[in-house]
Amino acid sequence: MQRIWLMRHGEAFDDVNNTFGGWADDKPTEKAMRDAEKVLEKLRELPIELIISSPLKRAAIPAKLFANVLRVPIEIREDFKERNTYGFLTGMNKDVAKKKYPQLVAELSDLNFTIEGGEPFARVRKRVLSGLKKVIKNGKNTLVVSHGGAIRTILREFGQPRDANPEDFEIIEITHLTKKHAL
Repeated sequence: MQRIWLMRHGEAFDDVNNTFGGWADDKPTEKAMRDAEKVLEKLRELPIELIISSPLKRAAIPAKLFANVLRVPIEIREDFKERNTYGFLTGMNKDVAKKKYPQLVAELSDLNFTIEGGEPFARVRKRVLSGLKKVIKNGKNTLVVSHGGAIRTILREFGQPRDANPEDFEIIEITHLTKKHAL
């Protein structure tokens, strides 16, 4: 039976600097890379045949480390890129944004709200689930290194609550792929 693991990237500079991330292409912090080294011990125990990563550096850099150490191929795919939730707010300090655009920032919690320059959730859902279908179709035991929004999108399809929040480098296995969930 095919096994698929989802993993959120580690700490990025937008986390540390309290800025809106989304499509900001921040590198992982030194802490994230130390955490990536630690999680390798767990990954070595898994029968991973392929790693797929978002192209954003905070996911791709640790994914490349994993692929190199585990000696498995890696594919960089747009399918698993984070949602461009923040549009023109991307990279802006969250406290500054709350003062300057309080109504817009409040509306960001609505999944169906799309800010100017942002990406509608329906498009994100279609993109992420299309990527997951490709993973399922390849039949390989696959680790997907992605982002909180993309992972939550997948988890919701498997009945998890909307507010499920994957932790940094948490390994989430999808083990109950049935015809009902085969997308």
